[in-house]
Amino acid sequence: MLKPTSLRQALAAAIPDLRDHPDRLRLTTESGRIVSTLAATLSFEAQYQLQLIVSPFTGELEEVVVPLLAWLRVNQPDLMPVNPEQPGGFSWQLATAADGTPQLTILIPLTERALVSQQGETLHATWVPEPPEPAAVTRPVELWMKDELVSRQPTSGS
Repeated sequence: MLKPTSLRQALAAAIPDLRDHPDRLRLTTESGRIVSTLAATLSFEAQYQLQLIVSPFTGELEEVVVPLLAWLRVNQPDLMPVNPEQPGGFSWQLATAADGTPQLTILIPLTERALVSQQGETLHATWVPEPPEPAAVTRPVELWMKDELVSRQPTSGS
């Protein structure tokens, strides 16, 4: 899977303490779910919860959350829905570990796609990054039917 390594790199690049002390960041996945269809290939999606632990954690929550959100925007955009009524987000907890060390735990639901192709009698599986965001769509301002103007939206200059 690609996302845990990518997230580790992004957080280390954005948070000097994690860059200088990489052992303070633990990323684990204990279980997940594989979803596939009866399509022509054996491609599948892995759905899992990534546990991110920063320990000891002596900083402010936003020091981790802001770079995490920047990473999610590109790598798991469905956790940042346009409509606030849609589910999204992730959970976090500030607690004290068994050894008395303060720690931040963040649980992030992630998905990753693996493309499986067959070349002769051999199967090849490759993890792929998220598809790029769609290009910005400009809305038309006029509707024409049978060569006649039906309606026109006012423009900001009108």
